[in-house]
Amino acid sequence: MKDKVTKFFQKLQPTFTKIGNNHYLQAIMGAMMATLGPMILGSFATLLSVYANQWHWTKVAQISGNVNVVILAVLHYMYHF
Repeated sequence: MKDKVTKFFQKLQPTFTKIGNNHYLQAIMGAMMATLGPMILGSFATLLSVYANQWHWTKVAQISGNVNVVILAVLHYMYHF
């Protein structure tokens, strides 16, 4: 079974290489990778803010809410430059 999968992907390797060398797709990939880190941090800050509000941890909720706003601002400026 492993050999069949390996042969299948070896047949498709030239096609994947052509797709990987496309300049437009490389630009899209670079933009997605640049925004991945702030998006993950913003997601964790949002989750922390929601759960902190439910557990009545007001200080933690305020801090994580502020972190989320800063990350959204960074993402906003990344997309406009």
